[in-house]
Amino acid sequence: MLTADHFQLLSRFYQLLDSIEEGFYYIVSSFENINFTERDQVLADVLLAIYEIDSTRSILLAVLSDDFEAVLELKRMDFVIDQLEKIDLESVMPLQFQSFMKYELLPSFLKWKKRIQEKLKTYVTH
Repeated sequence: MLTADHFQLLSRFYQLLDSIEEGFYYIVSSFENINFTERDQVLADVLLAIYEIDSTRSILLAVLSDDFEAVLELKRMDFVIDQLEKIDLESVMPLQFQSFMKYELLPSFLKWKKRIQEKLKTYVTH
């Protein structure tokens, strides 16, 4: 049974995933529109948010321990984390970074986000 604190944690997690998605789209849009001038800050915020999610994963796993499929999706987050660790902003070439963001990281994140949010929807909506 979920407590009010568990519900709040799951709701925030669910909403944070949407914010991360918005951040990724901002970053991808910044490659083609010079008006998107905050790419580096948005990227830093996205990375921080994902690492924060990762740091709370053990709590989420405990809260969702009875839901095998949700637990499995949380564990699949490792793939997204592994891809994030490929980002080395000091040495990456702009075109490589753009390609990586558009064709690897964003699609991987979106696929995982969709699956985990489908599992969490039963907990965060009434």
